[in-house]
Amino acid sequence: MVALPDDARLALQDTVADATLASVDALPAQAVPVPISPALDARPRPAPLAAGTVLAGRYVLGDRIGRGGMADVHAAQDAVLGRQVAVKVFHPSAAGPAAAEHHRAEVRLLAGMSHPGLVTVFDAGTTALADEAEQDFLVMELVPGPTLAARLREGALPSGTAARVGAQVAEALAYVHGLGVVHRDVKPANILLPDVDHVGATETWARLADFGIARSGGEQDPGTPGEMLGTPSYLSPEQVAGDPLTPASDVYALGLVLVECLAGERPFPGDPVTAALARRHEAAPVPGHVGPRWAELFAAMTARDPADRPDAAEVVADLRALRHAVPPQVQEPRVTT
Repeated sequence: MVALPDDARLALQDTVADATLASVDALPAQAVPVPISPALDARPRPAPLAAGTVLAGRYVLGDRIGRGGMADVHAAQDAVLGRQVAVKVFHPSAAGPAAAEHHRAEVRLLAGMSHPGLVTVFDAGTTALADEAEQDFLVMELVPGPTLAARLREGALPSGTAARVGAQVAEALAYVHGLGVVHRDVKPANILLPDVDHVGATETWARLADFGIARSGGEQDPGTPGEMLGTPSYLSPEQVAGDPLTPASDVYALGLVLVECLAGERPFPGDPVTAALARRHEAAPVPGHVGPRWAELFAAMTARDPADRPDAAEVVADLRALRHAVPPQVQEPRVTT
């Protein structure tokens, strides 16, 4: 088993959580235009791969630190380079040509990216397990620290922290959008926080993780035709309606994440279907204690019409300004002579 520091909170916990979503096929067709896909019919394996399992002759699996509808994530030791890594092992139920192409698409996307706000990919491949079953895997940087979802279970973030984390995630989104990629699953469980905060030249970054359902322009959805992938609590109105997605969909989701950061609760609570349908007809609620600049940004990011939303680069600029703004109550008094 991989030995990890006792005080390490592994940031990849929950990063693949919530990937399997409740089906809404039983509802009247007019209620939900596009049902939510269970991700290639992938079903989590009944038990994780055992600690000590070796993949490709070098990656020694430790404890499972994340679980989702398409894969488990394990802490692991790279026996060749002597470093700790995270290994995403795809469920065997997701086997077949379609699943294999989906895995390759994720690897291609991640391998071509390099940004401090993204998790680095080290390796990928297919290996035979002890029972001769083939196992697809993806090897990534192991980031110590909690997910934003885990942090929010402790309560809302200070506004300065929310602005910093939001600006870093928005900058990562601006980068991937510039490559023609839409993430499509921006949520607190896919945002990894550093275990130690540094500012200035050595500032630590929040990381945007899990590009499992991300797609670049022109690529086909990995789900069944007529279905969609995503997490109901953070779907944009156009995702709910089944309309074509653009980078504006990620901006909307990040807007909901920021509302949750400052309010300490999801802006659209309730069961997945109710939460998804609500945003087609309702504006995201703004926490009452935030100032007008935050309220204006929230309203813009969560506009129901994608054309009315700012792009990710504009969100970065706004959040940086909010982060460094001096609260009115602590401004230095003006001295007159």
